[in-house]
Amino acid sequence: MRFFAFKTDINPGTAGHTPKRSFSVDAGTSVSQHKRHFFETLKSIGTLIQLDEGISRKDAEALFVQPDVIFAQMHNVARLPDWDRIPKRRLCHSLGDFLLPEVFSEPASFDFNNVNLVTSDFQENRLKEHLGLAAPATAVFTPQLNEMSFYPPNAKEKALARNKFGLAKNDIHIVYAGRWLATKGICQLLRVLNLWPDKNVKVSLAGNFSPDFPLRMSATAHFTFADYYRREFLSRAQEKQVRLLAAYPPGRLRELFWSADLFVYASGHEDENFGMAPREAALCAVPVVVTDFCGLHQIGAQMPWGCLNTYPAFSGIRYSLREFNSLLWKAARKKDWDPQKCIAAVKKECSTDIARDNMRQAAEALLRRPLKIPLEPKAAREKIMFDMIRYADENIARTYIEKKETPVDGAYVDGAGFDKEGFPYRKFLQAVQGFYTTLDRPPVVQAGNRLRGFFRVAAWQEEQAIVEVGFPGPRVKRYKDKDWRALAACAQKNRTGDLVWRPRTLNQLRLTQELVDLGYLVPEEVI
Repeated sequence: MRFFAFKTDINPGTAGHTPKRSFSVDAGTSVSQHKRHFFETLKSIGTLIQLDEGISRKDAEALFVQPDVIFAQMHNVARLPDWDRIPKRRLCHSLGDFLLPEVFSEPASFDFNNVNLVTSDFQENRLKEHLGLAAPATAVFTPQLNEMSFYPPNAKEKALARNKFGLAKNDIHIVYAGRWLATKGICQLLRVLNLWPDKNVKVSLAGNFSPDFPLRMSATAHFTFADYYRREFLSRAQEKQVRLLAAYPPGRLRELFWSADLFVYASGHEDENFGMAPREAALCAVPVVVTDFCGLHQIGAQMPWGCLNTYPAFSGIRYSLREFNSLLWKAARKKDWDPQKCIAAVKKECSTDIARDNMRQAAEALLRRPLKIPLEPKAAREKIMFDMIRYADENIARTYIEKKETPVDGAYVDGAGFDKEGFPYRKFLQAVQGFYTTLDRPPVVQAGNRLRGFFRVAAWQEEQAIVEVGFPGPRVKRYKDKDWRALAACAQKNRTGDLVWRPRTLNQLRLTQELVDLGYLVPEEVI
């Protein structure tokens, strides 16, 4: 079989591979790794041929009609005019596309001649479960692990690593590595450690800020996140001796992992399709605490303490801060922890032999299919919508039926919130995220439940309003007299000054449920 791919797609560039002094991580770092693995695997099962972006439509049609030809691409390749109207068998590495609404208006992803590669069995199974007969054709192609750089230390190497990072014998060293984004859980990590402090905890965050990276839930970007994070979190975390470390190349990152007592990656990132850093930490025999969101589910399932249970709120993924704290200390105690068993499971999950076999089977299945002419774009999008309404779960179907996203009081940050006029983008994104969480919608608040802000939440008495000091933010939700009195009556400050709600009356339950749905408050128990 022959695979054709655009020249610019085969050559991924050098993102994240600059000299050590300027080493950084960004959205292209992991994409470049995946591209290399993707195209190297194609070469191992067939012939990979570079395709000139200037190819004419006539030549493209003559090429792709041949029975042994497949067009291979990553999700972000440049398109030619009417490219999707040319019949071709297409093998596409989707990366995080199927965690975002955009792919549901992309006819090529649902075309009969297309197979989408996803990165985990969990993601593939959840797509089929929630989309039913509307699900696109998929195959699992796991990323390749860097086993040459990440492996367990011996006793001497571990001692040297802890000494190198200035750790005492009794220090509990919590490590995070990756981009510093509002969706990666680093705010919630420090929030939890401020709520339930321990003087022996040391936190190291290795990576860098990504100022221009988008926040799709709010149609904003991370331009001011560095200032926000330092002001609202680092300034309140003196006892934890939080260190912001540079983004490290593999050898230096391995030493950081060796010094760690646990690796924490409480991500609800919008397209968290796999999660390389937790698996690299696990290869270094480090206990891992992760959410169960999409790509993190399978690595979390290998831990004796399990995953951090999540649900999709109107403002993004949410989870219990109390449960987060509990998992941190279970992981730190390492009860029932078998590092060799976890390492073996991670290596099996990311077996290059299995990935190659899956890719070969997907390609062979494509070549057995008769080549069909794609629908016109408008007709293709209408078919996707019809199939979603007919076959997908009710959360997805409802977003197609609701033609317009109307403003919800207190849901948006002023100046942000809408992405596409006339399309319920946030509701659609929430529904898609619900494919990959423990619950597919916010939990129902029960009488006596304890709730607190996912970010810091304050009661503004003079304005009869709840204020979330989140990112982006702040958000403000105002109340009339009766509702404000009911809401204020079930809120109390704890010893750290944090507000905790315990609703009991029907009105209090209604009001706090709305705040859970919007993402302001999270219950102490998710399930």
